[in-house]
Amino acid sequence: MNPYVLADWTTKQNIAELVAAGLAKSQRLNRPVLVSLTERVEWQEATHFFAAARERGEEAFLWTHPDQQFALTGVGVAYRIETRGDSRFRDTATAWQALLDDALVDGLDTLAGSGPTLVGGFGFDPLRSRSETWQGFTDGSFVLPRYQLTTHRDAALLTENLVIGGLSVPQEISNGGDWRVARPRATQADPDSAKFRGYGAERRYVVTIPPSSLSQNGHHQTSNPYSIESLLSPETWKAIVAQATQDIKASDYEKIVLARGVQVTADHAFDLYAILNALQQAYSRAYTFAITRGNKTFLGATPERLVGVSGGIVRATALAGTARRGATPEEDAQVGADLMASAKNRHEHDVVVQMLRAALSEPCVDIHAADSPTLLKLANVQHLYTPVSGRLRPQSTLMDLIARLHPTPAVGGLPSQKAVGYIRDHEGLDRGWYAAPVGWLDARKEGDFAVALRSGLVEGNTATLFAGCGIVADSDPTAELTESELKLQPMLKALAERRVESGER
Repeated sequence: MNPYVLADWTTKQNIAELVAAGLAKSQRLNRPVLVSLTERVEWQEATHFFAAARERGEEAFLWTHPDQQFALTGVGVAYRIETRGDSRFRDTATAWQALLDDALVDGLDTLAGSGPTLVGGFGFDPLRSRSETWQGFTDGSFVLPRYQLTTHRDAALLTENLVIGGLSVPQEISNGGDWRVARPRATQADPDSAKFRGYGAERRYVVTIPPSSLSQNGHHQTSNPYSIESLLSPETWKAIVAQATQDIKASDYEKIVLARGVQVTADHAFDLYAILNALQQAYSRAYTFAITRGNKTFLGATPERLVGVSGGIVRATALAGTARRGATPEEDAQVGADLMASAKNRHEHDVVVQMLRAALSEPCVDIHAADSPTLLKLANVQHLYTPVSGRLRPQSTLMDLIARLHPTPAVGGLPSQKAVGYIRDHEGLDRGWYAAPVGWLDARKEGDFAVALRSGLVEGNTATLFAGCGIVADSDPTAELTESELKLQPMLKALAERRVESGER
């Protein structure tokens, strides 16, 4: 049996008629027409579906939130939208709407993220020249997948999208074949997995934990089969931070977020399936994402939602102020209490909350945010956390919200555009899609976007990881370096994961 083809569907009588109608409409309008079919299918495990696509060399997308038992996986490309420059958010929305205007959609379900859904993301700074590292990841890059698997709890839906272009007749239609014949199937989930299949079986992996910090010279050969090298030496990065503190004191900057990068090199190709499962299991309250372009995969587990829209309700997240986890419950509670009592961290957090409220004030009504933050505790760090919500005005869209919110003070600084300019000129790093919006937008104009933190770009046996720190006038460069190393740990640990080969114990 081909392990790469989804379970058979209940055959619909109107498939041929729908495709024929799409072909006729495309020829009449002389422009592309989307034909989309959605049906409920046997439950499939999302990460298997993604990994199988990558093993075949297909472009793929993965988005999961284990706590919500939701996953969206896209395989292949039915349509691509590439945008550039400051208008990338608006241009993406315009192109998506133009495709939907003529679409023929059948079987649309009420489950968010089912039916035709655009998946992808944006670059952090469209004015920053793109390095070779980020080739293929443009200012805005979205794909309508050829196949989409959407799962929520025990429900699973498969959407197949076909874009029939103008006067041309796709080969799979013109030869009289069924356009669904080549549909993919994920490998079956491990029967020992939990009820929600646990996003993978724990018995599959050999886990080796890397050391807790990088060496001071920025290069460390670990007992793991990989080495770590800073893109800028720690001393150089601390000097950049020190200069930023002086520039903040001498100007109207309130905060500048500076990122650093490390390159990880292994003696084997990194195992995307094992990495993603490790992130899902360790960070169940985070969004796990993976986006491929060519041989490169940008992936991570970010705790920070930028903005989502569901049922007309807008939800955003203020996540600023970070501390480590304690070694014991008592120590952990004390570290959390100190974080809550920190004037510096509370101010940094409040700035983000107020920015969210201000940015949402025009496109939303009934905006609500808690009076004080709570602690969001993850495996290696804890954050100050405040959810912000509102009701979307009828004339506003999700892309409007993203344009207003990106970059938040938590990843750029204040004043926002001036801080981004400072980052562009002084950081010495091409962030690419790090700290930028990634996510999905469906045909109902609902969707979810996260800030791409705790992330890295993987290609074969190399991975480039990123972590950022909010710099203010009294920041200590050494303390900021330590914080950046703490934030690198989720991805460093995940990169050490490998599936057990046949015969291994």
